[in-house]
Amino acid sequence: DPAVGTDDDRGRYVSPKDFDLLKVIGMGAFGKVLQVRNRVSGDVLAMKVISKRLLKRKLSYVENVRAERDILTRIRHPFVVTMHCSFQTREKLFLIMDFLAGGELFLRLGRSGIFLEGTAAFYVAEIVSALEHLHGLGVLHRDLKPENILLGSDGHLCLTDFGLAKDFSTADAGSGEDGE
Repeated sequence: DPAVGTDDDRGRYVSPKDFDLLKVIGMGAFGKVLQVRNRVSGDVLAMKVISKRLLKRKLSYVENVRAERDILTRIRHPFVVTMHCSFQTREKLFLIMDFLAGGELFLRLGRSGIFLEGTAAFYVAEIVSALEHLHGLGVLHRDLKPENILLGSDGHLCLTDFGLAKDFSTADAGSGEDGE
């Protein structure tokens, strides 16, 4: 199954064969998220794998995946997950992003039960910083919840899962419509 449309952020050809599977870290309606190691760089990354067959059953989600890819391609911020490349095969779509070893904020909150005020203020400040950056670029996340906020091993967070995001920077400004 040859890969197509497969350049990484350094202009190199990329395919699924460039990654070693370490483990499955999440499952969704249209695919899964894997922890992988890049065979060239040795970097540990997250690979979002989306089944085209399952996508075809719900065409509206095709636009969501495209929007997620387009938004993540242009967003660079310390508190927004970085997408390194995207590519596809005949059967699957792939998004290669930073792997954040701290996991979901949701799970951390579940283990803690409650955050101390200083910890909560720290996380809120990082979320606000990310949202202000996104809004400044015309992007609304629209699915902000603890499950879509990941923690790095350094304790800082990143917003992720831009499948429901809306990019108003590409909308027809003269129509008054937002495409909904």
